[in-house]
Amino acid sequence: MPKGLTAIAAGAVTVLLTAGCSVQDGSGNGPPERSTTTAAETTPTTSEPAPAAESVGLLTIDDRAFDLTADCFAPGAGELLVLAVGVDAEGTEVQVYVEAFLGAPYLAVELDGELLEPSIERPIEFLIDGDVIRADDVVLVGDLDLETGDATDAGLGTLVIECRDYLDELPESFGR
Repeated sequence: MPKGLTAIAAGAVTVLLTAGCSVQDGSGNGPPERSTTTAAETTPTTSEPAPAAESVGLLTIDDRAFDLTADCFAPGAGELLVLAVGVDAEGTEVQVYVEAFLGAPYLAVELDGELLEPSIERPIEFLIDGDVIRADDVVLVGDLDLETGDATDAGLGTLVIECRDYLDELPESFGR
């Protein structure tokens, strides 16, 4: 090794050794006492699982808006089941049930103890784009008589739900 590099290497080693030996606790009394425990032992880390993303949505009926939280299920290819609950600005609660199944879509809304469904005169159509399900301009009716088609008008509704997470098992009450 060239003479200049040997001197530089020896100087660097001396500086490192000196720096390592001159650590003090600030009192001038030499190096601080070291604990026999390590930092990992004194500060245990527990990793909590990240909370599941909550599926959310919005239901509007005429001029009323209900913020929803939802449970989404994907029981089969091209099928989506959503159970949602929510409230409007006045605190009125709503429950929403969606079956976005190929060939057999269904929507039920329970509001103020009354079951609201789409009019049979204007079938419902769900649009699914990625994890967002949407139904626009749904004519909602109450007291629907399936034989005669008679019903009480309950307003025009729009439903949008973003399924951020899907549950694995269908609810016990759901029977196919």
